[in-house]
Amino acid sequence: AIVALSVNRQSQFNLAPSAEAFPAMTQALKPLIPYVLVIAAVVLFYRLALDVSMDEFSAPRLLPVIMLAILVYEHVSLKNRKGKASGEINHQGLERSLRGATNDTTAEIGALLLLLGLSVSIGGVIERAHLMEAFPQSFDSAWSAMLLMVVILVILGMIMDAFGAVILVTATVATIAYSSGIHPIHFWMV
Repeated sequence: AIVALSVNRQSQFNLAPSAEAFPAMTQALKPLIPYVLVIAAVVLFYRLALDVSMDEFSAPRLLPVIMLAILVYEHVSLKNRKGKASGEINHQGLERSLRGATNDTTAEIGALLLLLGLSVSIGGVIERAHLMEAFPQSFDSAWSAMLLMVVILVILGMIMDAFGAVILVTATVATIAYSSGIHPIHFWMV
């Protein structure tokens, strides 16, 4: 990344001296401190009161609570600011914010589910058409097998989303790669 940044630049880096940049950076970070404290409070509450640590299994339950805590914090802080300086902030209230966020999320999830359903149906069409039987079930050379796998994966990536493609690849293409001597880690890295 550093090589790309330094070679690809058409002008010199204009970095401010640290004595000038550090105070501006700390000033810009000050508004983020309450949000960090809210996130830390929710995570600590879950850890100490409920004995739930933050990991990949508890994150789907923790993140919505963190988002709601941030919404409550913003509602309270905006209400306090509105009382101090009237007319500056147009805030619609917590319930209306939650309803709007829920409606937007519902539309996004519906679109994602539709995309997943269509992707799985395309995968079913490809599988029932027996297109993969047109390819050899194993190759003598791992290089030629990997070349074909890359071409197949690029084509699948153009017409399917990632979740449906993983299901289809696991059922069809992965077995050809494994029988050709390609290690599963190398195959799934591609």
